[in-house]
Amino acid sequence: MKFVISVAIACAIVLITLFVGLDRLSADPSTEQLNADLAAVHSEIARAEADRTAVSGGAIENLFTARIEILRTTAAMLEQKRSSMLRRIDLAYTVDGERAAPNSEAVASIEREIKVASAERDRMQAEAARYSGGLIQTMALLNAATTEVSIAQLNQAKLAEQYGFYFRFSVEPAEPLQPIGQSIVDNDGDAL
Repeated sequence: MKFVISVAIACAIVLITLFVGLDRLSADPSTEQLNADLAAVHSEIARAEADRTAVSGGAIENLFTARIEILRTTAAMLEQKRSSMLRRIDLAYTVDGERAAPNSEAVASIEREIKVASAERDRMQAEAARYSGGLIQTMALLNAATTEVSIAQLNQAKLAEQYGFYFRFSVEPAEPLQPIGQSIVDNDGDAL
C-alpha cells in the first residue's frame, strides 16, 4: 500500500513538473504581463471616456468615440487571449500555412511610431492650451484627438503583434484610380 501511494505521489510530482516546465517554455507572454496590458487598456478607456464627456458634440467627440471603440476592441482581444491561456486553449492564427508568431522587431518599430505620435500629440495639446477658445484652439484639439486615435491604433497593432494575433490585410487596386469621366494621360501629346 505504501508503495502504491509513493508511486502515485512520484507520478504526480513528475506530471506537475512537466506541466510547469512546458508552461515556462511557452513563447507567449506571461499572464502577469497580459493582465498589466489589459489593465492599461482599461485605464485608457476610462481616460478617453472622461475626455469625451468634456466636449459636446462635433468631430472631436466622434474622434473620442472612435478611440474608445478601438480601445474596447483591443481589450476584447486581450481578454480572449487571457481566457485562452487560463483554459489552456492554444489561441493562434495560421496564415498561408505558417503560424503567426510575435515579432520583436515589429513591436520595437511600432513602439518608435508610438513615441513619435505621442510627441506630436503633446505638441498639439500644448498649442491648443495657448488659446482660450475659437477656431485655432478647436483645430489644434481636433488634430490632437486625431493623433490619439492613431496612437490607439498603434497600441492595438503592438499588442496584436506581441501576443501573436493576426488581423493584417492588404488591398491592391486592380487598376490605377482615376476621377470619374476623366482619363489618365500617359503621353503629353494626348493632353490637348
